[in-house]
Amino acid sequence: MPPVSPKQGPVSLGRELSVIVPVHNSEGTLRRCLAAIFATQGIGEFEVIVVDDGSTDSSAAIAADFPCRPIRCEQVRGPAAARNRGVQAASADRVAFVDSDVLVRPETLRLLLDALDSSPAAFASYDPEPLNQNFATLLYHTLSCRSLQDTSETTPVFYSYCAAISKDMFLKLGGFDTHFTRATFEDVELGCRLASHGLYSRYLKSATIVHAVQYNLPTLTRAYFRKSYDLAQLLVSHRSITFDDQGWTARKNWAVLACAWGTLGFGPLALWVHPLWAVPWALALCGFLFASTQLCRSMARYRWIYGPLSLFGYLGIHCIATAAMLSVALDYIRDRIRWRLSSWRRHYLRRAHSPTR
Repeated sequence: MPPVSPKQGPVSLGRELSVIVPVHNSEGTLRRCLAAIFATQGIGEFEVIVVDDGSTDSSAAIAADFPCRPIRCEQVRGPAAARNRGVQAASADRVAFVDSDVLVRPETLRLLLDALDSSPAAFASYDPEPLNQNFATLLYHTLSCRSLQDTSETTPVFYSYCAAISKDMFLKLGGFDTHFTRATFEDVELGCRLASHGLYSRYLKSATIVHAVQYNLPTLTRAYFRKSYDLAQLLVSHRSITFDDQGWTARKNWAVLACAWGTLGFGPLALWVHPLWAVPWALALCGFLFASTQLCRSMARYRWIYGPLSLFGYLGIHCIATAAMLSVALDYIRDRIRWRLSSWRRHYLRRAHSPTR
């Protein structure tokens, strides 16, 4: 990646592209992120808008070392609202989103910009190797790359870690849904709205970025719970279990989830209820191990122990996803009960105040 550069003097307001970087306490990666953006080659004038979403660290000071347009949000509202704010301030007809933990290649933004000539929106791909290579980060990155392998070149999903879209189209769609206050699936929801108008995003495998995110086991657990929760809510709202068999919602992932349930559920039944339960347990276990073979091999490339550990981690992620889905189901049931009770209450109040004949 290009070296970190100091402030390079004023840059004219972008006429070809506006690059929007949402930031919240990103001092660990922001300097490298901005240095990589300003090392972009192959496009004309562009502006970089850094939307500071209520950071309390030195992110604002780091952004001040670069010729960016800073926007300060006093209250934390999440990356969806931050990106929307950046688009409203953009001077170019086309906008690109780059997360603060993403390092673009010199040609990445040019490839995204070129893709907009024939597609309504486009997004980049992950480099096979993440910047940080501890176990939790590698597990997250490997699973993310697998979801991208299940994404077609023309797709109804949209990922905003590094993406481009026309400003007018973005505003006509209403921008990102600000009900998503975390970095989860606000971008996929926008892609679904695009697809509902017959407009499909383009997944550019040739445009790559380096992901500088770093997870440990507790932060990875929280991230997957939040993502699974928001994804479950999104699927419920669309009354579907998949988005055209794409990405995280590919049908084979649901099959793996069913195998994980069987592995965890049939085992205790075989031990405590009847030995015949060992048959479906063995089938579920074999299915889960077969589906996890590629993950195990990918993780073992870094350290051999990461291979078997990834199997337990993958099983744990399915437990987290199940807990998130159950939480969504309980919230839905609770909301329906509250709505029904409120409806009954309004009905009896109307009857009590209605004039008697």
